[in-house]
Amino acid sequence: IAMTPVCEGSDQLLTATSTTAGVTYNWSGPTPLVVNNDKATIKAATVASNGSYSVSATLNTCTSQSAAIDVAINPMPVVPTIAMTPVCEGSDQLLTATSTTAGVTYNWSGPTPLVVNNDKATIKAATVASNGS
Repeated sequence: IAMTPVCEGSDQLLTATSTTAGVTYNWSGPTPLVVNNDKATIKAATVASNGSYSVSATLNTCTSQSAAIDVAINPMPVVPTIAMTPVCEGSDQLLTATSTTAGVTYNWSGPTPLVVNNDKATIKAATVASNGS
């Protein structure tokens, strides 16, 4: 069984392979799967979808032993909040992000260039042209 881990809310695809031609696959796991023979999908996966999924192969009424894979869906971080204190034109404007999700990194963007240090972003010598989201 093969998979590439995904983030919460995405579809998690599981793929089975066998060296025996013409087999059909039998899937099982802790959450419902959408099965298309050698592929099984966990639709809109959540961390509650985590667990062991297994598949066996059947040919001419003979069924193989099961192979298993542990699925671990990556949790979606909580939307961060941004804090700032307004400054006068020409001063540096500091923006600070916080999240209740541990271990996140932040990706900043805005209407003017920012100097970024993970949870902090600075608008150097801010002007009224720096206003915006």
